[in-house]
Amino acid sequence: MFLLSLSTERAQASQWARPLDGPLDVTVHPDSAAGIANGGLGRLESAIASIVVRVVHDPAQRRDVALVPKGGRFGAGRCANALIRARLSDHGQGAALCDELVRLVPVERS
Repeated sequence: MFLLSLSTERAQASQWARPLDGPLDVTVHPDSAAGIANGGLGRLESAIASIVVRVVHDPAQRRDVALVPKGGRFGAGRCANALIRARLSDHGQGAALCDELVRLVPVERS
């Protein structure tokens, strides 16, 4: 899946309208949820890091995209930037965002 972080009415850039509790929400198609129930916990993993997320099912969502809200505190494990490698885009030497492969896996219970 590709990781895509979007601005919403609740979050713009890295600013949130109110403090947030719990894990970051990730919206995926139910077929891409790795067997995780709607509202269940998972781990979103990239080649460099992982974060715990709350899985939200959306049957209208593409199967190859994981949506997360933009912003969030890096130190609190609520920031998708933790999953993205620092690199420049091919065109314009800007940040290459929204172009990181991730996978969603169930959280292991201890």
